[in-house]
Amino acid sequence: MRVAEANAPGELERIESIDDKLTRSIENHCMFQQQGKGVKFAGLDFDMLDGVNITKVSLALYRLIKSERVLSLVDYPCTENAKWMPHLLALLDFELRGFRYYCVDSDAAALEAARGAFTGAALPEFVLTSLPNFVPFPANADLLFSFRGMQT
Repeated sequence: MRVAEANAPGELERIESIDDKLTRSIENHCMFQQQGKGVKFAGLDFDMLDGVNITKVSLALYRLIKSERVLSLVDYPCTENAKWMPHLLALLDFELRGFRYYCVDSDAAALEAARGAFTGAALPEFVLTSLPNFVPFPANADLLFSFRGMQT
């Protein structure tokens, strides 16, 4: 891993991975903030996506997962997050041993199309579910993340 040139203290920096097996096929969008002698994750560098600040959403989700020691995440509908979630998963998979991610959707075609976006990102499990009963659904998951899913 290499850190971009040092900026002013507290300013966001990009850290790029060099030939890391896990993230090799994923362009690195992770931003880190200098904090003392170390660096701290500061969100994904996607800015606004359909009117939502993905940098803030990814940072909030990351902090929740880390603070609550979440080891399994169900994402419904995961196809809404296929542009940015793989980048967050690559980091979480690196930091949390045994982390599991379930990509759940009720649209078979969209779920199949999303598979390509998750290449190299924590090897997610793809689950096609039926609405409104959510059958099948991953049992014993620690956290359900729904970005524009449950409200539709």
